[in-house]
Amino acid sequence: MQPGRVAERLPFGRPGAVIARLGARDKLARELQYPADGTDAAVLRAAWDRWGVETPNHLRGPFGFAVTDGWSVWLVRDPLGEVPLYFSRVPGGVVVGSDVAWVLADPEVSDEVDMDAVALRLARCFRECARQTDYRAVSKVAPGTMVRIEADGMREFRYWRPETIGTASRLRFEDAVDRGEELLRDAVHDRLDGDRTAAHLSGGLDSGVVAALAAEQLRDCSG
Repeated sequence: MQPGRVAERLPFGRPGAVIARLGARDKLARELQYPADGTDAAVLRAAWDRWGVETPNHLRGPFGFAVTDGWSVWLVRDPLGEVPLYFSRVPGGVVVGSDVAWVLADPEVSDEVDMDAVALRLARCFRECARQTDYRAVSKVAPGTMVRIEADGMREFRYWRPETIGTASRLRFEDAVDRGEELLRDAVHDRLDGDRTAAHLSGGLDSGVVAALAAEQLRDCSG
């Protein structure tokens, strides 16, 4: 989540605690009129204060975050699951991290292996083990999902499903091409992060197009 190879413990009764990793922080900060140098956690807190449980619908790109409201701990993962998010319930709160090993490092999290989950993964039953890890005490947030954890229970909500996206069957071919280019340009723009920009060229068409669009937009930004 935030830099550092550790998991964090979020208590149920402390409002305002946030850990977050945002893939398009700058754009979100501008929308919120928040300082551009704000941390992922600070920008996400401002977003949650404004939109609450609707926050994921305002985020772009890969993200994962955990936030407390004084009664619950909310865990949210991006629609495609690019940012890993693991958790374990412990007395008084939740241990959260972006790596299973970091969650297991908490002394109150058991490292007992879940052999049923291991068998499912080896059998490539990925859908059945979307929320399981190889350890009984550690779970993961499924892509496109919000998990609300309280002292007396846990609930899961799907905030995104691919079938809710409209089809392009009524578009003319030329319009579909224009719309595709618009979406691709927007996606590349959302991933650009100041001077820390690099492209991995695989030799295919897609990586070359992304690199070309990124170079074009960076030239426009630099004048």
